[in-house]
Amino acid sequence: MRGKVEEFEHRMGVPAFALHCADLHDLLIGALEGVDVRLGHALTGLPEPDTPAFDGPDGPWRLTADLIVGTVAWPWR
Repeated sequence: MRGKVEEFEHRMGVPAFALHCADLHDLLIGALEGVDVRLGHALTGLPEPDTPAFDGPDGPWRLTADLIVGTVAWPWR
């Protein structure tokens, strides 16, 4: 995201904060002992309720999960 957090808050009308993705990864991995954390995957669909489909370095796969955290490339200009 390029720009100031204050600009984003003004445009969206909600509180916001910025966090580098590497810092988010460190926080999640540190807090989630014994949990499968996978990076570098793209959500490709929801073929069944609660069973998202992904495509990653090892090819496509599906899973059942209680929580999925992802990021979106924001077209900030």
